[in-house]
Amino acid sequence: MALNERAILRAYDKALAGTKPGASFIQQFWGGSATRHGTAVASRHLLIGPHIGNRVGHVQGGIVLGMAAATACDLAPGTMNLSNVSAWYISPGRGKSLTVRSRFVHAGRTIATVRTQVRTSDRQLVLEAVTLHSARAAGQSPVFSARQRSTAASNALSLDEEASQMVDAPVIARVH
Repeated sequence: MALNERAILRAYDKALAGTKPGASFIQQFWGGSATRHGTAVASRHLLIGPHIGNRVGHVQGGIVLGMAAATACDLAPGTMNLSNVSAWYISPGRGKSLTVRSRFVHAGRTIATVRTQVRTSDRQLVLEAVTLHSARAAGQSPVFSARQRSTAASNALSLDEEASQMVDAPVIARVH
């Protein structure tokens, strides 16, 4: 068995052993659940390894986007569904680890907007995302449960000045 294959099996065994009620195997395999910091911020730490990498060792783009969306969903109120994701890939996910950090831009009764950044261990920006979450109708079940996090492509959302003040990155531009 190749060295990379052994590393993938070790990650598999660790994820299988760490799977608990309410957290899926794949969530553990990718890096566990998010940690909330008060009511306005959630984050997760993702160790980079061959189980989430491409052939050159960078984290697969879909996993980066999936972790950003999942962290945003973990922050959004449990009464809301993810309805839109807009993301900008800035640089490859490489190094030893990635940190995903989500912050509220707006949180109302029916709509929440979350801005998420994914950074390398040396703080290089990998991905910037803005997600929109909308309240479910009475009796409607969650579209994306904790066990079934998924993302959807959409048109880019406008970043406003309030969103740019939520993180220490400059405003890129208004994107439509």
